[in-house]
Amino acid sequence: MRTWITDPSPEVRSMMIQTIGVDELEALAPLLADRIVNEDDLFCRDRAVFAAGKLRSDVCLPAILDLVDTDFSSWRLAQALASYATEDVRPYLARWFEDDQQPHEVRLQAAWGLGKLGEERAVDYLTECLLTPQGTDRFRCAQAICDIHGWPFEWHLSHVESTAERVRSERVRNT
Repeated sequence: MRTWITDPSPEVRSMMIQTIGVDELEALAPLLADRIVNEDDLFCRDRAVFAAGKLRSDVCLPAILDLVDTDFSSWRLAQALASYATEDVRPYLARWFEDDQQPHEVRLQAAWGLGKLGEERAVDYLTECLLTPQGTDRFRCAQAICDIHGWPFEWHLSHVESTAERVRSERVRNT
């Protein structure tokens, strides 16, 4: 894999990168960090950041953070850092979440990470998005809320609705 992840073909590199993430091969996290820093192919770099978020390896975090003030996808970075959900990434997540000019999908990912860190305002944002009947990304909001609370999640509309009902019930119970 060490040879293939630097193969001249971006298709081969992306396959190796994705394998590391899907199989959560923690021992190969340094290879992902190298790809994040040195990858020329945008798709491969994107996949490396995603895989690093799945691994949550400390060795990859500096490479991800170096991309924050570049033109790399804020959504992908917010998604990866939300997976980390540590005090080290809180300032970055907070910056995206508090910026009303950020697209909803970036703020949602940032809120997810902040919610895992106990930020009630972020959980409230996710809740409001989930409870808005015509809201965008209700699936992702339900997934985030379930992750934050340790509830099971299934990628199905009926589960989104049952999560919304559970949130409503929790609100009533807490008032």
